[in-house]
Amino acid sequence: MLEPGYGNTGMFRGRLLCCVGGKYKVFDGNSIIGCEARGIFRHNNLSPVAGDEVICIRGQNNENTAVINEVLPRKNLLPRPPVSNIDVLFIVCASSEPEPSVLGIDKLTVIAAHLSIKPILIINKTEINPVKASELFDIYSFSGINTFLFQENTHDEVKAALLPLIEGNVCTFAGESGVGKSTLLNSLFGEDISKTSVLSDKSKRGRQTTRESVLYPISFCKSPSFLADTPGFSLLDFEKNSFVDKYELAQCFSDFISFTDKCKYNKCSHTVEEGCAVLEAVREGKIKKTRHESYMYLYNCVKNFKPWEKRS
Repeated sequence: MLEPGYGNTGMFRGRLLCCVGGKYKVFDGNSIIGCEARGIFRHNNLSPVAGDEVICIRGQNNENTAVINEVLPRKNLLPRPPVSNIDVLFIVCASSEPEPSVLGIDKLTVIAAHLSIKPILIINKTEINPVKASELFDIYSFSGINTFLFQENTHDEVKAALLPLIEGNVCTFAGESGVGKSTLLNSLFGEDISKTSVLSDKSKRGRQTTRESVLYPISFCKSPSFLADTPGFSLLDFEKNSFVDKYELAQCFSDFISFTDKCKYNKCSHTVEEGCAVLEAVREGKIKKTRHESYMYLYNCVKNFKPWEKRS
């Protein structure tokens, strides 16, 4: 049953950009439409979130307002603050200042793999510590993760490398404070995209806070493309937000996959077992030692969690 005042003729499919004070902003491919959500979502304990693909019905007397009638099935959902349907995660670290954390990078690659998100590693500020930058590039390119090296203020190189990966996708950037995410974004978009007035209304309510995710349409891409601003995502507490079952964890390490089926035991933990093909691959240098060290740490984090204890 449709909301009163809305007819079938104004139905359209759009992308939910944000929620401000209970009001939603939906991009219909040409413009941003103010929307409300049907009451049935509350009854079904479903909250539309940034990134959702939605079916909306325009108002009969005002084409600039609409009701969200349906939330289409999600590809994935990142929690706190929630955002859905991410295609590409750009993981940004610096060669130094701040010092890069291999474990931190690996946590993000695991989350991405588990949620069917393509991880791409950007090693920034390579001129500060070229040796460390080279070491990181070796680890992750060897492990099958698309990896880039950038110096500061190399705007043309950044655009040439990353824009083809953004085209047609919903992307987000994650990394510690100070690694140069803002500089990268400014290189890509030529402005501080977070100042785009997607959120604000006439009363200036709803400027983004650290509690909300926002999707920004990228106007110069040929196909629908979006940048998700997901504040706090890179600080996600893996230990308390254990998305991954212990038996699934190894499959989230792309460099482990070709070895896991060769293990002696079906439910091998890849930690101590004799006949473990993963451990043998580490010994032979076919898997980088740091990657297995991260796996061991994360395995110990998730091995005792029960499904009902995990947060989503």
